[in-house]
Order: sequence, then structure tokens, then C-alpha cells
Amino acid sequence: MKILKLAMVVALVLSPSLLPASSAMAQPTVNASGNGIFFVSFGGELRLFSFHAQENNGEVTGNAVLASPGSSDNLHVDVNCIRVLDSNTLVIGGLLQKATEFLPEGYQLVFAVRDGGNEAQDQDFLSALHNGTCESEQPLTTLLPIEAGNINVQVREE
Repeated sequence: MKILKLAMVVALVLSPSLLPASSAMAQPTVNASGNGIFFVSFGGELRLFSFHAQENNGEVTGNAVLASPGSSDNLHVDVNCIRVLDSNTLVIGGLLQKATEFLPEGYQLVFAVRDGGNEAQDQDFLSALHNGTCESEQPLTTLLPIEAGNINVQVREE
């Protein structure tokens, strides 16, 4: 229950900063968002995430944040690419906007998301961040279930 409350707080704190600026009235071709928590495989460390990405008329916009509770070393990514694998799975990439101890500003990062559906028992998945572009296959090999939260992927056929 404590983890779920933490995820809800993160969603409220991070999500408003991730909403895209208003754009043309056309519906986006791809619209994806999510927030929640997961545990890093190595050492079981808690991580918080929030993202929003959309493609509209070929233009990709969005943001992603990966935070470690109690640490100021959070990752902020400006999304600049989306690759649709199927109607539930995307590879999302962008440039790191805040340098960390290990990564320089402007570093290209990529991650994958899978929307498990709208039912309460369905499981959503998130990959680790990797160096690369949206053409990279690496994030797909590290898709892990999220502990709490929600990922929503909408792909509109053109």
C-alpha cells in the first residue's frame, strides 16, 4: 500500500510537467503515457517513472522522467522518436536533458513500453533505459512488469 501511495504522489508531481504544449487539432497517430514504480533488477532498488510521448503529423514530442527516491540524480529525457512495434508496444527515445554522474547532457537514450490492457489484472511493462535510438532492439530484451501504475498506448491507423 505504501508503494501504491508513493506511485500516486509521483504521478501527481511529475505528470503536469510532462504534458505537451497544445498543438494542432489533429489527432495524434501515436499517443502514449504512463507513470508508476518498478524495482531495478540488480539490487531491487525502487525507481519512479513518468512519461508522455506522441507523434502528430510525423512530429514526435514528449518527456520522460526516471527518479530514484532520496536521490537528486534523476533522468529527464526530451522524447524525439517513437517506433511502433504493435498496437500495444513502443520503443521511445530521446536526449538526456540533465547530466548525471554517469551520463552527459545530450546523451541519446531509448526505452520500451507495453500496454497490457485496461483490465485490472492486466500487466504493463517497461524496459530499462539504454544508449541508442528508436531502431535499437536492446530495450525489448529488458521489458519487465511494473509494480504499480499504468501505461497507456494508443496507435491510430492512418
